[in-house]
Parts: sequence; C-alpha cells; structure tokens
Amino acid sequence: MGYTVAFVGKGGVGKTTLSAQLVRFLVNRKAGSVLAVDADPNNNLHLALGVKVQKTIGDMREELAKDTLSSPGISKERIFEYKLQELLVEEKGFSLLAMGRPEGQGCYCYVNHILRRYLDILQDDYAYVVIDTEAGMEHLSRRTTRNLDLMLIVSQLTEASVLATERITELARSLPVGVKAMGVILNMVVSFSNSTSEKLRNRIKKIPLEVLAEVPYDEKMSGFGEGTSGDICPQVAALYERILRKEQF
Repeated sequence: MGYTVAFVGKGGVGKTTLSAQLVRFLVNRKAGSVLAVDADPNNNLHLALGVKVQKTIGDMREELAKDTLSSPGISKERIFEYKLQELLVEEKGFSLLAMGRPEGQGCYCYVNHILRRYLDILQDDYAYVVIDTEAGMEHLSRRTTRNLDLMLIVSQLTEASVLATERITELARSLPVGVKAMGVILNMVVSFSNSTSEKLRNRIKKIPLEVLAEVPYDEKMSGFGEGTSGDICPQVAALYERILRKEQF
C-alpha cells in the first residue's frame, strides 16, 4: 500500500498549496509513482498543479443517476470501476483524481462512498498518495480519509483555526479511521508575536501534537495561479524529506 498523507484543516489555511508542493517535491525527487487526490467538492488542486480536469467523480455520479452508463447485466458500481481510468488525469510523474461536486441537490454520501472505494483500489498502485481534503471535519466522519500514514493538520495562529485543529484531533482519535500519525503545520506565521499568538501557540502545545513545520507569512502565498504552488520553505522541505523517506512520526 502506498504511503498516504492527508492535509486537513479549516478552509483557507493553505491545504491545497501544501498538498501541491508535496506532490511536486516527490515528483522532482523521483520518489516513485504519486497519486494526488482532490477530495474537496470545490476542487482546486488541479489549479495548483497546473493541470486540467476533464471529469470528476461527481460528474460520473451524475451520469450514473441519469442511467447514461447503464449496461445489461452489469451493476452501476462495476461500470463505475471500469470508468476509473477516465477519471484519472495522468501527468508526468503523478496522477490526479478529483472528487468534484455533483450537480443535484443532497449530500455527497454516494460520491464519498465511491471515492473511498477507489482509494482502497488505487492505493496499492502508487508509492505515495497525497490527499487534499475538504474544509472542516466531514471527511473524518464520512471516513473519506482513512488508513493514513500521516495526517497533517494545517493551522494558522487564529482562534478559529486552532479550534478546528483541536476538534479535528479529538475526532480523529475517536473514530476508527486508521491514522498512524498526526502533526501540525503552522502556516502563514508572521514574524512578530503578541499575547494572542502566544496563547494560541500554547493551546496547540496542549493538544498535544508536534508542530512538524512552520511556514512564515509570504504575501506571494496568499493565493495561487494556474501552474504555481509557491516556493517550499526550509522547514516544509525538511518535513517532506522525512515523508520521502517514509519515516515514522
């Protein structure tokens, strides 16, 4: 099974950029086959990686709902598995699978179910699997992210972000999601500190989770354009070296 890393956290903390950086890092280091998974219905990982997505799991779900993929004697799920290769974007050094957003109203239960099944199938075919999750904790309760070697909780030194880190940690430890190790990446950290930021740092220390990397604030990293995922700071590069070596955390 591939070494699987998931980036989690509240919205807007930089999960997608960091996920894309890890994919590019592994590709550049010729680490072996890499599967990038955009598990966020509002998929943006392809933009950070500079690739185009023609079809998502959400799109395929709509085709199933309309019976456009029906075939006598073959179940819909079996047809869906046959169509898996159409969903994979094959690039030099990595593949990309996007969850996408189904058009119809209602929950993402079926799409998440298919995503889980595909990850179970595909994980054996790749040396590394990098998952960019949706914001919040739904992916944990739905068990979209399970059987992980490393869960990286991306946090900023804000009340909402630290609270999300605390809640994600608690939920991950209470659910049978099979997370072998967890750690925190502090992102967009300003060079000066004040009483509020120090209190938030102390809260993270009490979780307790190791802060595996700290990314200084850089206005160039406040967003990303097509094909860019930003420069990797030394601390993140050191963390990615450990992931490259598949170290235990």
